[in-house]
Amino acid sequence: MSQRYASRRLLQEDRGASAVEFALVLTVLLVIVLGVIQFGLIWYTKYALACASREGARYGTLYKTNASGDRIPPSNLTPTIESVVRDYLAKLCPSLSQDKVQVNVSGTGYTTGTAGAELIVTLTAQNPWNLLGPFIPSLNNLTLSAQTTMKCE
Repeated sequence: MSQRYASRRLLQEDRGASAVEFALVLTVLLVIVLGVIQFGLIWYTKYALACASREGARYGTLYKTNASGDRIPPSNLTPTIESVVRDYLAKLCPSLSQDKVQVNVSGTGYTTGTAGAELIVTLTAQNPWNLLGPFIPSLNNLTLSAQTTMKCE
């Protein structure tokens, strides 16, 4: 009879139940918080790419001349446009590795540099953060991009 009473008592006790519930809820809550942080980091990186592409396009569309007064087409300024973009990105997003960022400059204004022609600056980068790697492995291969089109002045 005492063994029966002991087993019934064990089934009715709830010591430790709150610790188990806390562990289960904490796991789900932690995944949600990390997801919000991950989303914020990706959103900020996308914003930084858009701002950097805008800076590069703005630099490339400004009217530039050489020593003899001839207009310099943006195609001759590609290394400078890329350095403007990378410098701007380094200020806004220092944790973004520069080797993961690709800069592409194109458009009719890129080759001619005539006023009114379009210059297109496109940036692509791999997602630098992965806080939810084991839970959502597809975030490892997430590619972010930004494109800015401006008319040459």
